[in-house]
Amino acid sequence: MVMLDIHIKSIFKDNIVDLFLEHGYNDFFYIDSQKYASKTLLASDKERVSGRQEFALIKFYVDEVEAQNVAALVLKHFEHAKVYKIECSCVICHFEPKNTN
Repeated sequence: MVMLDIHIKSIFKDNIVDLFLEHGYNDFFYIDSQKYASKTLLASDKERVSGRQEFALIKFYVDEVEAQNVAALVLKHFEHAKVYKIECSCVICHFEPKNTN
């Protein structure tokens, strides 16, 4: 299993969510986030005052092939996006209730 972290400017939220849904992807996480940077890297006055840009973090948990497909789709439509692939394993823990006798 692979975790894809997709970082994109939040102004593209509706566009990227629509893109995923149009291509049959309907199982992902969308998280509002901020990118902090030096004032020289920030574009607007608002960003320079706050020291941050509004971003989104989108997470997918998919197999290797699907990860490549999602990454290609994102980068084709959003050049500024950053896509990170992280290998992961799922750990499922089953806890038996303790006997209280």
